[in-house]
Formats: sequence, structure tokens, C-alpha cells
Amino acid sequence: LWNGELAVGSKLPEVALAKEIGVSRTPVREAVAQLESEGFLVQIPNTGSFVRMMQRDELDELFDFRMHLECYALELVIQSADAKLIQKLGELCAQMFDQIKQAYKSEQVDPVADGFVFTPHWHQLDARFHELLLQSANNRWIQRVSGQLHLMSRIFMPGRIIARNENSWHRAIRICRQHRGIVRSIRNGDLKTGRDTLCLHIDQGRHESMAFMDWIEAHINDKPAQRRKLPEEQANMLENILHLREVLANQVDA
Repeated sequence: LWNGELAVGSKLPEVALAKEIGVSRTPVREAVAQLESEGFLVQIPNTGSFVRMMQRDELDELFDFRMHLECYALELVIQSADAKLIQKLGELCAQMFDQIKQAYKSEQVDPVADGFVFTPHWHQLDARFHELLLQSANNRWIQRVSGQLHLMSRIFMPGRIIARNENSWHRAIRICRQHRGIVRSIRNGDLKTGRDTLCLHIDQGRHESMAFMDWIEAHINDKPAQRRKLPEEQANMLENILHLREVLANQVDA
């Protein structure tokens, strides 16, 4: 889920996962049951478990909650920030920016035509930045919900797939600059600027997720021939979502 290998609508391959991990199906089933209880998966009797599709209002509430939680965490961090935390956050920013530089210098791609590719490692660094910010607030309740919150947001932030009004290079650079702005605000003890930057950062993630929802609705009724013309990853995602909707509809009818 973190790496985007199981996108919205994907069926969870329990048998394959058990073999890959090298365990029996029992612990895999237990993990699946936990993910279902936490709202990441939906289990359909006699069919399997699928990555759940959130409703638009539910997704909007998720980003509202995330914005309030992270701004509160930022306030606590600024009150007790130390040099080690600032250094760690800065290192994460530097690693993300290094990915942009390495990709741009790569001889294997045309930087303009191919665009920046948001790799699993990029997403891990991005998630780690926010996790470190939340964990450093030293509030056990924030720590308890932060992982679940960011994983749910991650599933519904496919800006790496659906490009709307922003070039992928610009998006990557913007994310890096906003992260650096947050670190600078912590270093300077500037809560207002830090909160403004963080709110803008999260709100742009909200817009990307809503754009994804719009994209789904715009293409969900495409004919198979039309879907085959889409890039492979987009076409597969759409097929998964369409299949999940059909399975859920059949379950209700039954």
C-alpha cells in the first residue's frame, strides 16, 4: 500500500503474499482483518479483500483532520525543537532534492518529455518527513493515529499517475521547497509561516486527490477500447475500480 503496488480497487492476493513473505495464510489473514478494521480494505464474502474506495466527503474530512493534526504537531515541535530534529528533517529534504537532480541528469530519459517519476523511495522519504514531524511532537495520541492517517492519504494521492495542471518536475520541486520552508520555520521559531506553508502543502494534496476522484468519474464509463488507449498504469487502476464497483453492486443485489 505504501509503495502504490496495491492501488485503489486492487484485490489483495493473500496466497501470493503468504508465499512471498514465507509464512502460512493465517498471519496474512490476521493482517488483512486488521487493515479491514482500520478502513483500508473491504472484504467481500466468497470473493476476497480489496483496497477500499473512499467517498469524496470522507476524503475531504481526512485532509481536514490531517491539516489540524499536523499544524498542532508543528506548534508542539516549534516549542521544543532541537538541532538534531532540524538536521534530520533537513537531511530528508536533501535526499528528496537529490532524487530530482539525479533524475534530471540521467542519460536514460528526456527530462522534459518523460517528466519526473515519483518512485517508491521518493514516497518513503516524503512520508518519513511527515512522520518525523508528528512523532517529534511527543504526544502519544498524535503518534497513535499518524501512521494510519498518512497511509490513507497516500492511497488517495496518485499525483504520480494523474497529472492535471502541474508539470511533474514542478510538483516535485514544489514539494521539496515546501518541506524546506517548514524546516526553516521550525529553525526560526516562526509558527505562522510554518503553519501557512504546511496548510498549503496539505491542501494541494487534497486538490490532487479530488482531481483523482474527478478523473475516475470522467473515465469510469469509458468503453473497453477507450480504456485500452490510456497509459497502462491508469488503465489497470480504472479496471480495478470498475471491477470493485461491480462486485460491490452484485453483493448488494444478492
